[in-house]
Parts: sequence; C-alpha cells; structure tokens
Amino acid sequence: MLIFVLITFSILTYYVVQKITEPPKELQNIPTVPFLKYFWAMISGKRQDEIQHILLETDSRKLGIVKIWNFINWVVYVSNVEYAKQIFLESADVLPKWSYKEGQPIKIYFGTGIALSNGEHWAKHRKIATTAFNKALYPEATGMCTLEFTKILDQCADTQTDIFKLIQLLTLQILGKLCLNSLEEKPVFLDTYRKIVKHVINPLFVLLPWLVSLPLKANVEHEMRVKEFDRFIYDIIKKRRIDLAEQKRAAIKIENRDLLAGMIEAAENEGYDIPDKEFRDDIIVFFLAAHDSSSSALCYSFYFLAKYPEIQRKARNEAIHVLGKDVVIPDSKQLKELKYITAIIKETLRLYPTLTVISPRIAAKKLKYGPYTLPKEQSLAVNL
Repeated sequence: MLIFVLITFSILTYYVVQKITEPPKELQNIPTVPFLKYFWAMISGKRQDEIQHILLETDSRKLGIVKIWNFINWVVYVSNVEYAKQIFLESADVLPKWSYKEGQPIKIYFGTGIALSNGEHWAKHRKIATTAFNKALYPEATGMCTLEFTKILDQCADTQTDIFKLIQLLTLQILGKLCLNSLEEKPVFLDTYRKIVKHVINPLFVLLPWLVSLPLKANVEHEMRVKEFDRFIYDIIKKRRIDLAEQKRAAIKIENRDLLAGMIEAAENEGYDIPDKEFRDDIIVFFLAAHDSSSSALCYSFYFLAKYPEIQRKARNEAIHVLGKDVVIPDSKQLKELKYITAIIKETLRLYPTLTVISPRIAAKKLKYGPYTLPKEQSLAVNL
C-alpha cells in the first residue's frame, strides 16, 4: 500500500511540476537554458561572464534569443540587435516594467522608485528627477571629491591596494555630495548600504523569494539595517524640506542644489504632493545605479589603462593639453574637449557594460520578433 501511494505521489508530482514548468507553445522553438546549470551558477556566486557563457552555449546557432525558467515563470532573454531595437522602440504601454511582488527583497528595499515604476507615477518622477539632475550634476561637486580622492591615492602609492574598494569609496562620497550634500571622507551609511545591497541582490533570494519570509538570522539583520538606513534618509529628507521652506521665506536663490533638494523643489514647482517615502525610493535607486555602475566603469577603465601604457600616455597628454599641469577642476567646456578620454570610457562601457540585463518587461499584448511570437504577459529582457 505504501509503495502504491509513493509511486502515485511521485507520478502526480512529476506531472504537476512538468505542467508548471512547461513553456507556452509559442516559445517551443526558442532554445532553453539548462535549468540546473543556470540555477547552480547563480546560487554559487559565479561571475557574470561565466553565467553569460552558459547562455551563449545554449544559443549555439547564434539566434540571439533564449528562454530561462526562473522558478516563477519563463523569461525570454534577447541579445539579437534587431529584436532589441524593436523592444526599445515599444511604448511603456506595450512593454511595461516587470512588477516585483510584495515581500520580495527588491520590492521591499526599492519600493516604487523610478526604475521600477510605470505609467503616470514614472512620468511624474522622471520629470522632477530630470529637473533636479540638471541642477545637481555640476563639475565642481564631483571635482572636489576627486581632489580629495587623489590625496588618498598618494598615500597608497607605495603599497598594494584594492582599487575597487577605493573607487567604491570615491563614488559613494560623490553620491553623498550630489544626492544629499554630504561630503564625508567615509560616509556613515557606507557599511550599512553595502550589506543591504548584498542581501537584496543575493541570487538565492531572487530565485527563491519565499526564503525572505523565514525567520532567518540574515533576514532579521537585513530588516534592522533597512530600518537604520531609512532613518538616515528620512532625517535628511525632513531637513531638506525645512531648509527649502526657510530659503523660500527669505527669498534666497541657490543655483546648484543637491539632488534631493532639487527633486523636492521641482515637485513643489510642479504642484506635486509627493510623500517622503517616494523621495526615499528614488534616492535609493539613484544610489544603486550610480554607485555600482560608476565603480565598475572606473575600475575597468583603470585596468585597460594599466594594460595598455600607450593609451594611458595619450590620455594623460590630452588631460595635460586641455587642463594644464596644475591640478584643477575642469569646467563643462573643458570636459567636452577631452574626446580621447571620453572614447576610452565609452569603449570600456561597450566591452564591460555595468548592466548585463535591462530591467525585465511584461508583454501587454502578443508580440512578434523575427520568426518568434511571444504571448501576452510573457516576461522578456534585453541581454547586453
């Protein structure tokens, strides 16, 4: 009897799992990434180039399209240039961003930030962010942090140094200045921020989101860190609101504001009543996007400059030609003249993009790319 029950249970389990994981018929002609191989690469912390190699192996015919089962649904990854162009040209109504479910670490931490929102909410926040960025991104702010950073580099000149950690410190310092008008040698929130992000992007929690609801030590500590970080951000938001109100009463006009103050001011000018939570979500997104992307881009650039001394010499000669031999902060006009250095940065980003996959989208209707038809509500992403 027991054997009969076990056999029946096994057959039913196999049937249910097969039905759940069976791709829609429209996706049958798209190569499938081996699930166990991909899953193991993700949870074991394989480098992104190793994960990409698995995708390339699957796409042996170089079709530029594969599908992956990610425990939740099937996701189509597109690397074909022509298909990618079509995807980027689709409106947000046709391909809205994929909505993370409540309770997932990414949703809990990033909330409804500009990177994860759609429709009116996205348009409203994009508008005020654009206005604020134009005021906050001025060369002097970045320049002051960079000059301080060169002093740290001078101290490390004769010692072996982890350049990535130093670059992360620099980018966080610049972000602190641009976003929050805080210029500290080591931002107080640095360690907390790093630990939060590490937990949020942990592949195990991304692939198995139900794990975050378990009373694990890692989850409890993460929740405490998020609360600590939130207190820090909310205190600054409150202070910026008070500062702006006082400046408005005193008729004080400030040309260059930090990003947060610029967003609050832009929202008031547009007549938007935006709660602190939404400003917090946007700032968090800006921190992750700018911090990780800038750190990676700078480190790869330094790697190539070290590997190719002749290119390093050309870049140095251009900098001296445009800026002179004195240590100065370049203005906007001088930055435009640094064409060779700009080309180095762009080529580095082409070879090693800071994002490997563009934010997943959901098809609001049936879509066709070449010979492939994607059904409505299909998840897809452009793989860079």
